[in-house]
Amino acid sequence: MERVRPFRQRFFPPDRIFPTSAFLFAVILTHSGIFAGTGKRHFIDEKRVTFELPYDWEESELNADDVLAGYQSKDQTTSIFFKDMGVTTNATLSELMDALITGFEETFELKGEDNITTGVVKGPEGKTWAAISAVIEGNYDRGDKVFGVQFHVVIFDTGSRLYQVQASTVTPVEGYRARQIGEILKSIYARP
Repeated sequence: MERVRPFRQRFFPPDRIFPTSAFLFAVILTHSGIFAGTGKRHFIDEKRVTFELPYDWEESELNADDVLAGYQSKDQTTSIFFKDMGVTTNATLSELMDALITGFEETFELKGEDNITTGVVKGPEGKTWAAISAVIEGNYDRGDKVFGVQFHVVIFDTGSRLYQVQASTVTPVEGYRARQIGEILKSIYARP
């Protein structure tokens, strides 16, 4: 007579518990967004600007008229918009950023010091474009509710055009969201 194994041994044999558990753990982590890495490369403005977005982001329907492209996280707590600021002006990137921050002050109650840094955006054949970035935190009063927002703004000049990239997320900022925004901004590549 054939011996019947107990339920636990039939469906959870000891030699398959670890591989099954590891697989389920990986699926849960992947879908939770903790390891949501970059996905598809996107092209905008006649392929002058390209960047990578996390795989679970989608195109935003909240794009204003002056926005080249806008995207948001699936949970709609984080977004990024790309604007064409027009042809290069005589204003410095620092002056443009100051004007932008002044505009934020009209809509948001800003908190603390603005974290402004300079850097570059990668271009073809090893070329780089001057860039300035700022992390701006503030509160937005919607009337019935006040909520915190953190903006990551980059302005860069390709010599023929100026671009503004603005990512925003609600506060407190989750660690993986901050990493996603950083990865998107680092992945920007521009042609003149």
